[in-house]
Amino acid sequence: MENPWVEDSLTDDDLLKRKPVDYEISQAEYVWVEKILKNTKIPFPKNIVAPTPSGWIPPIPELSKDVPYSVRRSKNHMLPVYYTEKQRKEKEHTHGTRQLTVIRHVDGDMQVSYTYILK
Repeated sequence: MENPWVEDSLTDDDLLKRKPVDYEISQAEYVWVEKILKNTKIPFPKNIVAPTPSGWIPPIPELSKDVPYSVRRSKNHMLPVYYTEKQRKEKEHTHGTRQLTVIRHVDGDMQVSYTYILK
């Protein structure tokens, strides 16, 4: 594409008569393409010096095996605690919205986690 003004003025027949561009398919430089592709997950941090400046420490499996429940973190290493609003039901005989805090990805005994949160 040497001159875009000339390219726009050409008809379809003139464009078809042009010689196609030569190119080569190579797997050797695919490493550069992988750097551009979007990651599906945020990778786990490498070479962690615990605790980090934010106070985060890596999970220790020996300590977590005695706990009756666990809360998995999101792909961004954040706790899955969300705020939602729902309309109240007619059975409650009130109007308006109900404000809820939702905790997702609770593994294990949910009843124990519920009593722990209420404390």
